[in-house]
Amino acid sequence: IAVEGSKIPPLGKSDIIFYGHTHIQVLEKNPSGILVCNPGSISLPKGGTPAGFAIYENKKISLYDLDGKLLKEENIYV
Repeated sequence: IAVEGSKIPPLGKSDIIFYGHTHIQVLEKNPSGILVCNPGSISLPKGGTPAGFAIYENKKISLYDLDGKLLKEENIYV
């Protein structure tokens, strides 16, 4: 998948997009099958999502709240 007019190279199903700024936690596959993660915010969460963070470790991306509760997890298949 490529974004017209952007300098982002085409992405495939084994790619992962990490982004921020919106303060809304997201961990899901988009319609093209690409994994998308926004860790959210530890201080100013928005969109009804809890204050939290993401960890990438051992071929997994995990979203947690500030109490350390696992909220969502996705395995990375390479």
